[in-house]
Amino acid sequence: MRADRQAGRDNGGVAYILPEADQSQRHVSFRELRELAAHPPIRAWIELRRDQIACTGWDVIPKSPPRSWMWGPVAMRRYSSRRSEAVKFFRHPDPDCTSFASWLGQVAEDLMVTDAVAVRLRKVPEGHGLLGGDLKSLDLLDGSTIDPLTDEMGRASGFAQYLHEVQRHDFVAAAGFPPSSSVLACYGTADVLYLRMNARRYTPFGYSPLEQAIVRRDHGIIDMDATAGKFRQAASERWGRACLSFLADVFDRTLEDCGAADMRWKWEDAP
Repeated sequence: MRADRQAGRDNGGVAYILPEADQSQRHVSFRELRELAAHPPIRAWIELRRDQIACTGWDVIPKSPPRSWMWGPVAMRRYSSRRSEAVKFFRHPDPDCTSFASWLGQVAEDLMVTDAVAVRLRKVPEGHGLLGGDLKSLDLLDGSTIDPLTDEMGRASGFAQYLHEVQRHDFVAAAGFPPSSSVLACYGTADVLYLRMNARRYTPFGYSPLEQAIVRRDHGIIDMDATAGKFRQAASERWGRACLSFLADVFDRTLEDCGAADMRWKWEDAP
């Protein structure tokens, strides 16, 4: 399996094994994808699909319907209290976002444009977080600045965050670090969720609807009209439903990790 970088222990430090350059596996840069997303026809479609997803109703419900004759009044009250706490948490998952809809809209747009969403699991001492655990918030990071690190088996081993966007191709020069960029932070796999709807085996980066839609003409010039047309097909309502299903699984795992295995996420009015 190919990996962007493989991290291994070497005399107490981290050694990087750089694969040979493979031009066939090069990707469109994050910067180019952001610039394409600002093109008016593409921008309008992004905002339409983003707002549809962001406005979707949601709830936290029991995995099995509660029965008062099975649970008893004490258990029912305890479940109701825990559910209310979970709902309150997700209404404002990130202090920098005014609401869950605002948070969800940013996630949906990043999945459409870059397929790279990074969520920092901000922690507090055990017992002071969600449902008596250690989770305080789900802070959004700029996914284009996150470089996934992999072990010798190609599995995620951590994440490095840089001041500027990372290079999205298999061969990384300069000892594995993006040139002219500074490391802001390093995270373990328990500290960051790196979300990609279209994960691939040969690269740690995703494959967004916008990247899939790119049409190039002679000399590699992007045909904007053709790309916009293909993007409308790629980011269809069907993709929107798949996005919601993907995120429901993420929220279910978050609840389970917080000790709420008896709860699950539900979208009320998916598009």
